[in-house]
Amino acid sequence: MNLAYLVRKMFTMQEYDTTGNEGGGWMMLFAGQGTAQVGMGANIIDRSVATKAVYECASDISSLDVRKLCLKGPMARLTQTYYQQIAVTTINVASVVAIREQHTLNVTACAGHSAGEYSALWLAGVFTLEMLFKAIVTRASIMQRLAKITQGAMYSVQGIGRAELEQLIKAHNFTDRLSIACDNAPNRQVISGETSALKHLVHLLSAGGNIPAKLGVNGAWHSPLMAEGLAEMHELFSLLSLQPPEIPIYMNRSARAETSTATIVDNLVRHLVEPVRWRESMLNCQLQGQRRFLEISSKIYLLSFIEENKTPMRKMHCCTLLSQTKEPC
Repeated sequence: MNLAYLVRKMFTMQEYDTTGNEGGGWMMLFAGQGTAQVGMGANIIDRSVATKAVYECASDISSLDVRKLCLKGPMARLTQTYYQQIAVTTINVASVVAIREQHTLNVTACAGHSAGEYSALWLAGVFTLEMLFKAIVTRASIMQRLAKITQGAMYSVQGIGRAELEQLIKAHNFTDRLSIACDNAPNRQVISGETSALKHLVHLLSAGGNIPAKLGVNGAWHSPLMAEGLAEMHELFSLLSLQPPEIPIYMNRSARAETSTATIVDNLVRHLVEPVRWRESMLNCQLQGQRRFLEISSKIYLLSFIEENKTPMRKMHCCTLLSQTKEPC
């Protein structure tokens, strides 16, 4: 764990501007599942001692060869939540480490989508590197086990808002079997739950012109089917000593910046069965003056969800930043 310690030490010494966005600060957005691809992170794995340390820490705690998993897959393994959550978290953290080595970056806030929220908590100083991987490995294990038991699925739906979709689910008495897993943008939703109920709802939506697309995941995340994992999540966080965030972190469950570690833990536990309120999170951070967004992921995903509302913004993906020469950002 010596190399992982170096990474933690490097970030402990960083100073983050939390006074707002007047100085041109960036909000870091961390992707979760749905961005994995074979070969991801090839440009950062051997970039430095510190980036190698991230992979070593992830491998030590998960007992996986995370380097091989990211570079070689196979994709059939990467689509399974246990492997994907660990791989994506590793890429997220290693990307930030590489960026900090190359640029002087003013980070004013952060957020992460679903599993990506754990990477954001690490950036904010709530988790150490070791705690981050202990938490994500446990979460991924719980979800992988429940996925095998429940046999659920997820679909993305475009052209319909959250309120209308919730009304449709309620009207057909599916509230105990289905839920909205992600409210990503005004007309971009994800539904999750039992396969049989989803099949019926997909038929109704398709008949109305909103044809859902099945997601390549192996479970029904953020739905009632994950309820059996709540007690285990409580137990996980009872063993970890979280620190108050050093920068604002907008959380999926509340869609606002949280400062209390007790509230953060409650959000992380309940998030297993409750939706990702990404649309509201992005609107709320913009109301607080956030205007520059940097996505951390293996491919562009979250930037497409930002509703600009005619407000001047700057959006960038981490791969673009990593290809630039060393300079302040």
